[in-house]
Amino acid sequence: MVPGIRACVEGDFEAVAGLLQQLWPEMAFDREALREVFAECLKDDSYVFLCALEAEEVIGFCSMHIRRSLWQQGLLAYVDELVVDERFRGKGMGARLLAWQIALAWARGCRFIELDSALKRESAHRFYELMGFERFGYTFGMTFQESEGEGEST
Repeated sequence: MVPGIRACVEGDFEAVAGLLQQLWPEMAFDREALREVFAECLKDDSYVFLCALEAEEVIGFCSMHIRRSLWQQGLLAYVDELVVDERFRGKGMGARLLAWQIALAWARGCRFIELDSALKRESAHRFYELMGFERFGYTFGMTFQESEGEGEST
């Protein structure tokens, strides 16, 4: 591993949750649901969670998952989250995390690596382009809301 970067462990959850809150400050997290997903992903070989460290403090997080893709006719890597603590941004840690994920994707036989970024994150877009990513499409999404009475039989 690169100095200052290591695979995440369950004990990193609180630090990672804090970083995710910086990434999405408007989002109200269900801490227990987030903890459960974090723990499950750590056990799944198709996910790669990396932490960046400064004096043993977790200051950055990058997650990636690898899946089979008909479009790529092989493996595709998808960077789900990349965030560096606001106190440490602009010092190259995000580039180091992303470069390590790119190297891991290549080593695992991926044919393509992709990510998405919110339209408002223009500085992130410039960063990704500097890292060699190209804009090639839009991401569309739909949230499923839980309805009252869900699961009740009539």
